[in-house]
Amino acid sequence: MAAAPVYGIEEEVFILEPDRPTPRSLYYLARLLWRDPYRYYTHSASNFSRGKDLKYGLMSGVEVSTGRHDSIAGLVQDLAARRRDLAAVSGGLLCPLGNLPETAEPTNTCGLHLHMSGVDRTTAYRRLVRYMGVFALALAHAPYAGARRFGQSYRWVNSYALGPLRADPVYRFQDLIWSRRLGTLEVRVFDPSPDLARLAAVLECLHRLLVLPPGRTPADGEDEEAARSRYNGLRQHLARLRSGDTDRRRGGGPERARAGALHPAGDGRLDALVGELEELTGFDPEWVARTPADDTAALLQEGDRLETYLALDAVYRRSAGAPLGDGRDVPLVLGTVGGFLGYYLPRLPYTIWKAWREWS
Repeated sequence: MAAAPVYGIEEEVFILEPDRPTPRSLYYLARLLWRDPYRYYTHSASNFSRGKDLKYGLMSGVEVSTGRHDSIAGLVQDLAARRRDLAAVSGGLLCPLGNLPETAEPTNTCGLHLHMSGVDRTTAYRRLVRYMGVFALALAHAPYAGARRFGQSYRWVNSYALGPLRADPVYRFQDLIWSRRLGTLEVRVFDPSPDLARLAAVLECLHRLLVLPPGRTPADGEDEEAARSRYNGLRQHLARLRSGDTDRRRGGGPERARAGALHPAGDGRLDALVGELEELTGFDPEWVARTPADDTAALLQEGDRLETYLALDAVYRRSAGAPLGDGRDVPLVLGTVGGFLGYYLPRLPYTIWKAWREWS
């Protein structure tokens, strides 16, 4: 393995006004772009709903991305700066959720994509395939769909942009790919993380895994097809973990959420993988015993959606050192037109080039 992998993050987040994204998100992106055109022409993006999901509205999440870093600390500091920039121009609630809890919309989801380069292609892929389900569970954050507890992440197993691992690692819509456009190994499965401290801790364990010498992990000599098959068999179970825990009592603590956390498939596979990661990297088993999805599910059970969105907005801003929102607003029509002219049209050539590079 290379001694110093290089990382980058693309983070998607909903801007809610008050409980759905609106096309005014394009206006906020326009403000972001013209504050720093050199950075945000290529380090931001807008996303839209598609197909049947359009009945809920056109706008989906927005995206900001970091530069390249050879340390997790530098990577997360950069992401915090991107969050501060987005917070400074946004009038809505910044909500880092994998999907919105009241509906089940496969094309209206937000994720956190981790890119890495400077790694041995075969070894890094094998290690991530073996342990990616554990890392994804530790960051899972899409607990509700259709106003009911789905489990850990509706997005993980329902988003149009994800899918089981295939023998062809460059096929785009799967959980782990080789990016055609960037030439990086890209983990696409992670949900957006409210708390940067947890994100940093989990990614630091992933980094320790990648820099271990060859032959030091059970993944290194494993058959790739068998590893993919195991991961694909686990992903549904992990994504739905604690889906039946909808009767949690008001104020229930971690002990309640922890019940049934392991053995999701009835054979201890998660326990074994968590144990290996703990020994190899110092991974904390509590990260899968109590996930961001569990915390947000508790908020949704105890209060209404708007209170939950306000709480997530506060965590998102506080973890990055960003001020609370000031409620600044522009009329929806003016914001939509301004965003289309000031953001979408100027970036259209780059958007088309990106799509061509990702599929060519």
